[in-house]
Amino acid sequence: MAAQLALKRFLVKVYGAQANSWAMNDKVFDVTYQLLEESSKCSDIMDLVPRPYAPG
Repeated sequence: MAAQLALKRFLVKVYGAQANSWAMNDKVFDVTYQLLEESSKCSDIMDLVPRPYAPG
């Protein structure tokens, strides 16, 4: 039950109050996990892109 509450709190922060009406179950957890995993991959790849240098 505590894990479901934590998941709901996280999703409310990401998606707003509409997430309060969502059922928290294993499928929602799995999809949220995939979302975070894929997001992490994008961040890792973006770290390889050269950053612009500051002028001067």
